[in-house]
Amino acid sequence: MFPDAREALKDLLNLKWKGDQPPLQPPLEEAAAFIARHGPLRLFDPAIIWWGDGPPADFSDPRMAVVCASGLFKSTIRDVGSEVIRYDNVNGTLSTIFSSAVIDGEKYPTALKVDILAGTVKPVARDLLDALALEFMRSYKNIASCERCQRFFVKEYSNDFYCSPTCGEQSRKESQRDWMRNYRAEQKRKRESKGRKPRRTK
Repeated sequence: MFPDAREALKDLLNLKWKGDQPPLQPPLEEAAAFIARHGPLRLFDPAIIWWGDGPPADFSDPRMAVVCASGLFKSTIRDVGSEVIRYDNVNGTLSTIFSSAVIDGEKYPTALKVDILAGTVKPVARDLLDALALEFMRSYKNIASCERCQRFFVKEYSNDFYCSPTCGEQSRKESQRDWMRNYRAEQKRKRESKGRKPRRTK
């Protein structure tokens, strides 16, 4: 139903706030691009969203739903990656997403489907936000930040360090340039050291 959930999750995580000094500006243009590519997200209850010292926000703006979801998933990644993993925070975020909700004007029960005979409780995506949460549950251990451009990506292999072959190739070239620069500097230092005359002693 949502085949591009992984791409949508990566795009959501890579939204960046604008500015160098607070109050930063929410990335509304990037949020609009997200909606154009993947579709809108339902808005969380603003009461559960910590907005900090940011500028006044119009939470009826569909772009703000994307901005808020981005911040929520990013904070969830920090909770998972912290020294003391805050599973309560992570579980609370997912529970909030999967709880009963109004979607496109219609009230839906929880996304958790209970099968008493099988003894299972399974989340089923009702909309794109649920699909993103399910993808996060599947992929959170493999979400990483590219060592070159700092963009979030999902590792295919444990030793993946870059978000794309382009970043990997550019990093390799930069490492080669750095090595050659250091090597030449060291050779120059050695030549200059050999060329110095020993000091005369009295």
